[in-house]
Parts: sequence; structure tokens; C-alpha cells
Amino acid sequence: MNPRQRRGALLLVFSGLGAVAIFILVANYVSGVRSEAGQLTPIFRLADDVKAFEPVPVDLLEEVSVPEAALPPSAVSTSDQLKGQVAATDLAAGSFLQNDMLVPQPALKRREREVAILVDAETGVAGRVSPQSLVDIYATFEGENSRCAALLVPRARIVAVGGQRRNPGQGGGEDADPEQVLPVTFALAAEQARKLVYAESFAQEVRLALVAVNEPRGRADTTCAVPPGVGN
Repeated sequence: MNPRQRRGALLLVFSGLGAVAIFILVANYVSGVRSEAGQLTPIFRLADDVKAFEPVPVDLLEEVSVPEAALPPSAVSTSDQLKGQVAATDLAAGSFLQNDMLVPQPALKRREREVAILVDAETGVAGRVSPQSLVDIYATFEGENSRCAALLVPRARIVAVGGQRRNPGQGGGEDADPEQVLPVTFALAAEQARKLVYAESFAQEVRLALVAVNEPRGRADTTCAVPPGVGN
């Protein structure tokens, strides 16, 4: 082997040693990064846009793996976290799904309205009503010669009891103690809500009557003449 061949062989050896050293350095670096980042954890990514207040379909979720260090604290990692939730705002495709992007699904059904009135111990069944209770809503109007009662809404569903108080109005009685008056919120159809709002403003009194869950649904009626459309 002549001197030129020996130099070429030495260069090949040094090149091989350098490649091995670089491989070891890169492997150690990758291992260190993985160690700092932690293990890979699954997270959901949206495959398509989702409109605000719509449920997030499971078939729009893509499961991807990210290091634990890069995982958002509120990341959604299981489909169970989507139960009873809807999008809080418009969500764009490619977004990583997080809990703060979701809100509980509204308790209202389609075409229902939430309406609150004030009641006291007398008009509100002495505090026996609670969320999901069913009540008949009656109103007393001033007739030509005497007062008369109208069944405004049969089997109205209560969704909330309590909350911020305001000055007592017709629903709680003119002389009601504001400390004893409590707002009761109903989920009603739009026409039923209109009747209740009218009655709270113009009726002498609005009263609740607790109804058994298994009792057949009655019909709104009146026992006297009332303003058009209120008791029908």
C-alpha cells in the first residue's frame, strides 16, 4: 500500500468514526428531548368546522398523539367528555379540542323560551316547587263585577328556582315582602311565554299549582272573560 492509499484509508476510518459520533450525539439529543417532553398522549383534533352551540360529532374527531409537555391542561382526550356539551363558539377544522371550547347543552328544547316570574310562599306553593317540577299556572283578572281565574299554562316545567331578586311585582303580590319573594324560571313555548308575560303585567295575581308527574295534561281554559288570547 503506497502512502496515498494509506492516507485514503485513514480518511475513511476517521469519516466513519465521525459519523458514529454524530449518530450518538443525535440519538442522545433525541432521547433527552423525549425525556423532557414525556410520553406521547392522545388528543382530539377537529376534521371539520363546528358551528357555535352545536354538538361535536364523534366522527369529526381525529386522534393524534402529542408529548405530555405540549398537552394543553384542558385538552379533550376521551369522547365521554363530549357528552351533554356543545361548542361555545364557532370551531375551525384543525383545532385541538379543549374543555374551555365547550359549554353544557342548554336545558331548553327547540322553540322553548325561559321566562321567570316572582312568587311568594302563598303563590308559589309554599316553597315546595323545585327544578323539573310541573305546575299549572293560574292568573286572576278583574272582571266586570268580580274577579275571575284563568288557567294560563297547564303542566309548565320549572327549570330554576331562586337567583337574583328584584322588586316584587304582580307575580309576587303588591304587598309581598321582597325578602320572601323568589324568582321561578319556566321553560315554555313561545305562545305560553307571551300569555305568562301578559298575565304578570296585568293580572291581579299569578299563582302556581303543583301537578303530579303522572297526571294527564289538561287544557288551558278560563272561567271568565279575560283579555283576548290570554286564556285560550
